[in-house]
This record gives sequence, structure tokens and C-alpha cells, in this order.
Amino acid sequence: RVNILHVLSQFEVTGAEAYATSLIEEQVNLGHTVFVASDTLTLPAKATYLPTPIGRRSYRQRIRNVLSLVRLIQEKNITIVHAHSRAASWVSYFAARLTKRPLVSSVHGRQHIHASSRAFNIYGRHIIAIAETVKSHLVNDLGIRAEHVTIIPNCIPFERWEASVGCASNCAPSRAGEDPWLILFIGRLTGPKGDVARFLLKHVLPPVLQHHRATFTVIGGLITPPDIPELISSLNRAAGRPVVSLEGFRAEIAHIAQRIVSSDVVIASGRLVPETMALRRPVIAFGESNYVGVVSAETFDEAASTNFGDTGRPDEAEPNIVAYDLIRILEHPPTRPELERASLLARRRFDSKSVAAQIQAIYEKSYIQMHSPTTIPVL
Repeated sequence: RVNILHVLSQFEVTGAEAYATSLIEEQVNLGHTVFVASDTLTLPAKATYLPTPIGRRSYRQRIRNVLSLVRLIQEKNITIVHAHSRAASWVSYFAARLTKRPLVSSVHGRQHIHASSRAFNIYGRHIIAIAETVKSHLVNDLGIRAEHVTIIPNCIPFERWEASVGCASNCAPSRAGEDPWLILFIGRLTGPKGDVARFLLKHVLPPVLQHHRATFTVIGGLITPPDIPELISSLNRAAGRPVVSLEGFRAEIAHIAQRIVSSDVVIASGRLVPETMALRRPVIAFGESNYVGVVSAETFDEAASTNFGDTGRPDEAEPNIVAYDLIRILEHPPTRPELERASLLARRRFDSKSVAAQIQAIYEKSYIQMHSPTTIPVL
């Protein structure tokens, strides 16, 4: 039972925050005491939150952040420092060195490549990559030694998702034959994920709505760029009826789970894909790096290797392919046994208890190497 410090840099909810808060819940259940230092913390967490401007990257502020973390580590007697972004790893690296604490870094996506990122490894010797393509990127593009990187996937508390809908094993939308299809997109509306939403609104939905009765709901993040509501209004005017709606950010798992199980198909990326699979709903993976397509038991391993489109090599999607996949899965939805097989695969790989145990092993390894740097003889 140790004191753990998670360090994040973010100004709205990200997959890294969902990962960290899910992991924290398992760590607290194991008896650990957990602290979080971050610019913001929106999702509920069983940890002491200490607001810290980690995401402000001026060198003066970074030095202040390092000193702030040093004081925090000493005051709270932190045993392990766990960073969740490049900015967080940068300040955590020096704070951990100054206080002689082990550092573990989780890398959630592709990093910006520049001279300093290649020249200096600020992630430490114990790096967790959430997908195969993240490890390949770290090794091939940033020159990090492969033995320093361990692949451990996202941390998802499936029990909470299934309990929140109450009918996880047999949930399916029921409607008359004339009712419109319900299409759901979930994701931030800023950065590359916002570009995915724009792509769908501009290039995919118009031909789908022209030939089929459907409604499209967008559940976005905390920040909504002004052009997104304008695109939605334009689509509604062209259709002569409300076919697209925009929901703001919702932190409650129960609300998002209910929206998922009432939809005919979900378009998402990252951890939201296995969460949808666990609820036995059809899902199309479309992430900030590349378009994956329909995720099934047959395509699961390949899709998971890119964290369902968020960590692959950047590749432009073809609007006609996306529209074809969307119409095909709506006209010919997967069977219940097919959805069950996909759900089982998702739960096996991403279960929060299993992931937490793997991360605990990394913590123990880093602690031993910090405090016993020489070889231990075995007689």
C-alpha cells in the first residue's frame, strides 16, 4: 500500500483522464492512497486533486511546476510518480530525479516529433504504451529502447457500464419499420477529433440522409467550436427537419451508456469503442489518426492495435467508404452472437482489474530498480 501521484496536462476531458480515473478507482480499492496533479479534473476520481498548471509550457512555468511537484512528493511521501502526457512527463522526470522517486509514464497517442523529443527521453525507463502502434512510434520515431516500453491497454470498468443500463446482455433499440435509424457520434469537438466530426457532417451524412431516414446525434466535449453548430443548422435546414442534434459534455456513465444502447450504430474511437462493444452495440471506429471501419470479432485485433483509429499512422478517410460502411451496418446489423463475441474480446483485453494488475507490476519493477540498482545474487 503506497502513495501514488498521477500527473496530467489537460484543459478539457481527454481519454488520458478517463484512463487515469478508472485506474485510480482500482488502486484505491487495493488500499493505495492516490493524488492527482493536473490543470483540470472533470471526471469523478477517488483521489485528492491538486490543481497544477502542468499544461502551461513556458520554461519558467515548467520550472515552477517541477518545484511544486517536488514539494508535493515530499509532503505526501509519494512512492510512485505516474505521468500521462509529454508535458506531464517532462516535469515529472525532473521532480522524480530530484526526489529519487521512480517514474512511470503512460503514452496515450502519437507524440510531436522534433529535435528535442528525439534527443532526450523524458518518459523514463518504464513506459506504458496503450497500443501496439504507440510502441512502434516511440521506438522507431523517437528512438526509445524497446525494452523500456510495455504495451498495456486502456483501463475500463466494464461492470459500471453494464450496471448503468440494466439490460446489457439483451439491449437493442426497438422501433417500428418506419422509424429513422439512430446514429450516435461520441468524441471531443476540438483538435483532430473535431475534424472527424466535421468530416462526418460535411461529407458522410448528406448522402446518407438523402437516401435514408436517419437521425444523427453528436455528444461532444466541454468546448464546442462555433462552426460545428453552424454545420448542424445547415444540415437541418437542408433536410427541412431536425436530423442532427448536438449534446454537450456529459460525465455520467449512465447517460452515455443509455444513449449507446438506444442507438443503431455508434461512431467513436479510443476507449469508447470497447465500451460500446461491451454493451453489445454495433460500432464504427473513426479516430484522429485514421479510419478503421466496422469493428467486429474478426477485425478487433487489428483495430485495437491503433487504439481504434487514434494512434495509427495518419491517413485520410474516403467519404464514400465511410458512408458505405455506415449504410451497410444499418441495413445488415450484426447478429446477437456476433455482438456477444465482440463484447467478450473487449472485456478480456480492457478489463480495469486486469490492467491495474499489469500496471502494479510495472510499479514494482520501477521501485525495485530505483532502490536496488545492482544485480541481486540468487543462491
